[in-house]
Amino acid sequence: MYHTPKYEKTQADKDLLWAIDSWRQEEYACSWRHEHDLVGSSSILSDSIIEHIGELAHYHHLKATNDFINAVDWVFVGKYAAELIPVIHEHIPIPAPIPAHPPKPSTQTSTSTLPSGAGEPSHTMKAGPPQTHTICTGHFLQFHTEHQSD
Repeated sequence: MYHTPKYEKTQADKDLLWAIDSWRQEEYACSWRHEHDLVGSSSILSDSIIEHIGELAHYHHLKATNDFINAVDWVFVGKYAAELIPVIHEHIPIPAPIPAHPPKPSTQTSTSTLPSGAGEPSHTMKAGPPQTHTICTGHFLQFHTEHQSD
C-alpha cells in the first residue's frame, strides 16, 4: 500500500468517500447479499480500504485502472478497479498535465478580423447529475442520482 501524508478532507473528498460507500452498498445488494447476508457490505470492501482509496485519489495517484490495481491492496481489486476509477474521477478529476515546454509565442502578426468571440473556446456545461456506471443492473446509478441532492 502507498503511504500518503495526512490531509484535511475537502468536500470533494467527502463526496468521493460517500460515493464509494454507496457503490459498495449497491454491489453488495445486487451481487453478494443472497450468498453472504450475515456478513455485510464491508466483506467486499472495508472502511479502511475506502479511506485509503480516498487518500490516493486526493493526491491524484489513481489516474488509471493499473494505478488502482498497483496501489490498493484489496482482494477484489482486479474485479472492481475499472468500475471504481470513473467514480473516483467524477469526484476528484485528474488535473490536465503541464506541458514540458510551453508553446512559444507566435512572431507573426495577423490582420484577420474575426467576429467577437470567434476562435474562443466554448465552455458550456450541461446541468444534471454526474454519470456513474456499474456492472450491476444500474441500481447504483439510480441510487446515486436520487441521493445526489441530499
